[in-house]
Amino acid sequence: EVLYLFEAEQRDRICVLLDIGYITASFSVVKGDGIIYQKSFAYGGGYITGLLSEILGVEPDIAEKLKRKINLTCGENGDNYNVIDGDNEYNFSVKNVNDIVVYSLDELCESISACLADAKISIPEYVPISVTGGGVSYIRGAKEHLSNRLNMLVEVVAPKLPHLNKPIESSYIALLDLALTQAPQKEGLFQKLFN
Repeated sequence: EVLYLFEAEQRDRICVLLDIGYITASFSVVKGDGIIYQKSFAYGGGYITGLLSEILGVEPDIAEKLKRKINLTCGENGDNYNVIDGDNEYNFSVKNVNDIVVYSLDELCESISACLADAKISIPEYVPISVTGGGVSYIRGAKEHLSNRLNMLVEVVAPKLPHLNKPIESSYIALLDLALTQAPQKEGLFQKLFN
């Protein structure tokens, strides 16, 4: 994934990639074409959905629709997020919902901090944590919250392809690119003998 998302010059210095999916996240530190450190942990967009569902007492599909509307940069008292599901309309306090999401993102920050400490690698302050995947990339204000909480630059990265330039597409586009550009392996002596 890193080989596809970052240019060689950028990888030669050092890259930090955080791929957050629905239920898992992978934290990778890469230099050149090699992985220096990698750890996967249980966290993803589904954790936010589950927390919203549990605390607000709504079905997970309503919580997922709510999550897609979240904007952490606004939090005025009296404002509401409106979710329409069929004939039903749900209203949720912006402040309460944002507080729930910030709590969940703080848990993510603790996991990232643990990875950074465990990696024992000095990461220059100009190197951002590049976030991809659909877990939190679409939550407006999440990138800024992570950056402030971790005291590091945070950016969202995605494939540079028309119609597929979304963070959620990163993993499979990178895998497809690798499969299409990798030279086919030649048959060795043992393969010729036993085939």
